[in-house]
Amino acid sequence: MMREAAAMEAQARAIAEAERKAREDAEAKAKAEAERKRKEEAEATAKAEAERKGREEAEAKAKAEAERKGREEAEAKAKAEAERKRKEEDEYRNREVDERKKREAEDKAAREKAAAEKAAAERAAAEKAASAKAAAEKAAAEKAAAAKAAAEKAAAEKAAAEKVAAEKAAAEKAAAEKAAAEKAAAAKAAAEKVAAEKEAAEKTPAKAASGDGFADSLVADLDSFSNREEEEAKKQEEEEQQRKEAAARARKEAEERARREQEERKRGESDERRRREEATMRAIDEAERLTKEAEERARQEAQARKRKAEEAMAKAPGAGGAPVSQDSISIYPDDLDMEEVRRDESALSREARRAAREREREAARAKRAAEAAAAAAPAAAPPKRPVKWGKGLAVGLFVLLAGGLGLIHVMPLSSGDYSKALSDAIGLPVKIGSVNLSLITGVELKIDNVQIGDGARIARVRAVPEMGSLFGEKKTFAQVQLDGAALPQTMLGDLLFGGMKGDSVRIGKVVFTELKVDGSLALPKLTGELAFGDDGKVKAVTLKGSGETAVTGQILPKGDSAEFTINAASAPIPFVPGLNLLSFGMKGTANRQEVTVKEFDGRVYDGVISGNARIRWAGGWSVAGDLAAKQIFAAVFAPTLISDGKLDGTGRYALQGADPARLGPDGRLEGSFTITKGAIGSVDLAKVLQNPNAPATGRTSFSEMSGRGSFNKGAVEVRDVRVMAGLLNATAVLDIDAAGNLGGKINAEVKSPTAVVRGALSITGKVPDPQIRK
Repeated sequence: MMREAAAMEAQARAIAEAERKAREDAEAKAKAEAERKRKEEAEATAKAEAERKGREEAEAKAKAEAERKGREEAEAKAKAEAERKRKEEDEYRNREVDERKKREAEDKAAREKAAAEKAAAERAAAEKAASAKAAAEKAAAEKAAAAKAAAEKAAAEKAAAEKVAAEKAAAEKAAAEKAAAEKAAAAKAAAEKVAAEKEAAEKTPAKAASGDGFADSLVADLDSFSNREEEEAKKQEEEEQQRKEAAARARKEAEERARREQEERKRGESDERRRREEATMRAIDEAERLTKEAEERARQEAQARKRKAEEAMAKAPGAGGAPVSQDSISIYPDDLDMEEVRRDESALSREARRAAREREREAARAKRAAEAAAAAAPAAAPPKRPVKWGKGLAVGLFVLLAGGLGLIHVMPLSSGDYSKALSDAIGLPVKIGSVNLSLITGVELKIDNVQIGDGARIARVRAVPEMGSLFGEKKTFAQVQLDGAALPQTMLGDLLFGGMKGDSVRIGKVVFTELKVDGSLALPKLTGELAFGDDGKVKAVTLKGSGETAVTGQILPKGDSAEFTINAASAPIPFVPGLNLLSFGMKGTANRQEVTVKEFDGRVYDGVISGNARIRWAGGWSVAGDLAAKQIFAAVFAPTLISDGKLDGTGRYALQGADPARLGPDGRLEGSFTITKGAIGSVDLAKVLQNPNAPATGRTSFSEMSGRGSFNKGAVEVRDVRVMAGLLNATAVLDIDAAGNLGGKINAEVKSPTAVVRGALSITGKVPDPQIRK
């Protein structure tokens, strides 16, 4: 039993040992397996970490490389753009320099021409002045003598009045001195009396103390003296007041006499001036009548000689034959040469023209003589009795005085001849208010209140006529200046391409300042000049100006069209209200139906707009062409949508309508655009994609945005928009109706090293307050 128990115990121990060993082996195996797994997991983790670090380094390196390339490309693009802009600015400056040099050369030529004309005019004026000097000196001497006599008379009268006043004042002064002396003597005596009485009182004090009679007497004397002194002072003041009033009355009477004498002198001068003017007008009428009678007699005598010669020629037997007797006058055929008769007629015509020119010269000469005499004499001379000259000399003197004394200011002329001549030359009815001939600064016509057709108005026309054309049928003017002129735009074509008709009027140059061009198209006031050719047509228009909005340029008509070059420091575009281009320039051609602008450019919104245009107005206004924008500040269009960036774009535009000032809102524009280094100003797209519940605020900066768009009668469509902003890329479409309502969609994605987030955003709201949500 014991052995079985021991055996069983040994077997049990063996089983327990085997189980222990099995457990230990299993635990060791499990431990080893766990250690192996731990090592494998650690190695896998290390490998994954190494791979992750490698990927991150590679991505960081790639990102850095991409950013470097982007910076280099942006810098290269910016450098290229800066170089392009520099070249454009250089070209623009060079063009401005060339145009300025051209204008300076033209201005210099014009100034030299004007200086030459002025020198010629001054030489002519000097010659006329030399011939008028003697007459002026004589008239000045006579007026000076008369003025001297009048001045001496006035001085004598004044001296007499002053003498009377001085004598009266001396008498009054002597009386005053006498009264003052008497008063002083009386006062001195009274004072001596008082002093004596006081001294006596002091010597007899007992008597003075014992009785009051002396004291009473002394007080009474003092009171009496004081009263007398006051009365004398009052009397002296009254006498002084009376003397002053008398002196004032005398002075007032003298001034009144002087005023009456001056008024009488003025009335005499006015009457004398009126008599001279009336005599001048009579002299002008008489001179014109005598001239017409002389010309008529010369014409009749020439016709009679011609008729007599033709009759004698008809009766002559032959050339070189015997003489023909007629009225006891021997007439040979050789004496009947008709060429001699024509020479006589031509000579008479020349004499008539020479006489007319001489009358004009004498009038101007006498005018200057009268002005010099008036300047030399301080007062008008009293009228003198006329000297009895011979009839011929009297007529000559009347003509001289007519020009000098009667035409000091202006001489009215008949406006009918000028109205008819201008109407025939322009081809439209011309109405003239008045015509005056002025000789103040040279021979000049002043034509006031001119109306041409139904629209053109000119407040005053200043015209410099050529000698000999004042009273003739043909009017020739070296220069015409327009003051206060307004011209309808419908007459521009007639002005540039019509020209003067016939030869009734010839003009060398028209100068205009602040010319207002009225019409449906808003245009600035213009200053410049028109030069006319020998055919009466405009050969050049030069625009000149200064200031911020001054327009300069040149228009050269050629046949039925004209070439133009226009520049302005600032130019409002009439078709698009509110658009004002700085440093504006354009050139092209124009005719009666349209204007073709070959190229234009100007600065606006920190950039440059350029392009071309074709403008028509027959049957309504239309403007169309190509447009290019460079480096325009994009935020000016819709800052809540695009708040920053520079825009470049190209496109085509078309505007059409009845009113040129309202073509912009109803126009069409389509093209493509690129905005660099900008920002979406109303939302942070990455933030909204990653957290849809976050408020849609902030901004999204981007390196570039591109797309294409169109504008049609106030509505905007934007398509194929692509936005590149580093890890964020997006595409979009957008519609804006005429009322400013928004509708559109944005598809965007944000890439990170561990994930890519995509989403679609909607665009609603209005342009001032866009709403962008996921």
